[in-house]
Amino acid sequence: MEKKTTLFNHALTWGAILGIVLIVYSLLLYFLDLSTNRALGYVSWLIIIVIVFYAMKVYRDTVNQGILSFSNAFVIGLLICIISGFISSVFAYIQFSFISPELIDKMVQISEEKLLSRGMPDDMVEQSLEMSRKFMTPGLIAIMAFVMSVIIGAIMSLILAAIVKKEPNPFQTAE
Repeated sequence: MEKKTTLFNHALTWGAILGIVLIVYSLLLYFLDLSTNRALGYVSWLIIIVIVFYAMKVYRDTVNQGILSFSNAFVIGLLICIISGFISSVFAYIQFSFISPELIDKMVQISEEKLLSRGMPDDMVEQSLEMSRKFMTPGLIAIMAFVMSVIIGAIMSLILAAIVKKEPNPFQTAE
């Protein structure tokens, strides 16, 4: 008897795959000392788009006989983003707490340089950095990363679901 893959199991598998890929990418950036490179940070969103699109397409074409409703495609994408976001957030907490806590100071330093380059007065820069430091704790970074993953994942899943969806032909009769 063949075991049918459920939508949740499919999303769970691909969410775990995506989470692991994002962790490997993050570690690669860390070891190459490119963690604060903003452009390479955007590459992670490209990775997410590609994997979520592929996971939706695989479910449609191999699991669901070429048919996938918009709502099911959206649910797949959103679940993948929630699962991978959770995995990535746990890793972010571990990374900023134990692996590379110095990254927080480096991020604050980059913010300071940006503010000074805009001509902001020193006292305002100090106030801004003081406020930033309050929110740049490993726990808050992990929570914000998870929330952003869910919000952006939902928007991205809506767009990808519209592309990947394939409704059954209403004029074709079942055999």
